[in-house]
Amino acid sequence: MESPAAPVTLRLVHPFPPARALAYGAGGALTLFLVLWWSIVSGQGFGWMDSGVESYVSSEMSPESRELWGAILSFPGDLIPLVVVLAAGSIACIRLKRIMNPLWMGGYTLVVVLLTSELKELVGRARPLEGGLDTFAFPSGHAARAILVYGLVFAFVIEAWHARARDGFVRPMPLWVLPGAAATWLTIAFIVGAGRIVEGSHWATDVLAGYAVGFVVLFSAMLYHGQMQRRIRTIPRRKAAPAPSGQPEHAPLEAKPR
Repeated sequence: MESPAAPVTLRLVHPFPPARALAYGAGGALTLFLVLWWSIVSGQGFGWMDSGVESYVSSEMSPESRELWGAILSFPGDLIPLVVVLAAGSIACIRLKRIMNPLWMGGYTLVVVLLTSELKELVGRARPLEGGLDTFAFPSGHAARAILVYGLVFAFVIEAWHARARDGFVRPMPLWVLPGAAATWLTIAFIVGAGRIVEGSHWATDVLAGYAVGFVVLFSAMLYHGQMQRRIRTIPRRKAAPAPSGQPEHAPLEAKPR
């Protein structure tokens, strides 16, 4: 039977940002997505950025180089790496006694996949270079999945470790883990988005919109689960009823005759 380690004397800070910061982040990401959507539908706004980025990449790289480097850079956002990351995060959460986290992570990933697919059909924006792809460009599904999956796995695993350390079952994480995970997550997402632009599969605004969709779902998930865990920790435990006067609280068990 698992027994807790020595009690943790230092005060552990919850790894999720405050609820208000997550709500503002989700609202800001949603606003960014709506602005980009309006700019594409109306034909105004950020067309200069899309054409400028595409012209620069086309002038600096040959089609063969674009295809090669685009595939390499966008690889972390492909299906196989994402499945591997989700599987590794699920195993870690299960070992840390967060049995439901794998289902939540899979569910949120499915939400982003379906949401980006529907938005692509709704907007119907053509890709810069077709390259054999028969789907539309806005928003970038690779960018949205990179933001959500890597961010969700890092957040849920770190939160599960935090909960076990708070209860004394594992040692607290080093202080560098949280900023290191955040830097790794954002770097991967940036590389994936750059790869999709280099490959010619997306305009720059497609990638930004994909980031926005990923952030909306990620911050909403962290907001919900952070509040849920805080409520669970504040539920008062039911106390045992006091023993009648004159009787011990725990009376010895009498041996039954054979």
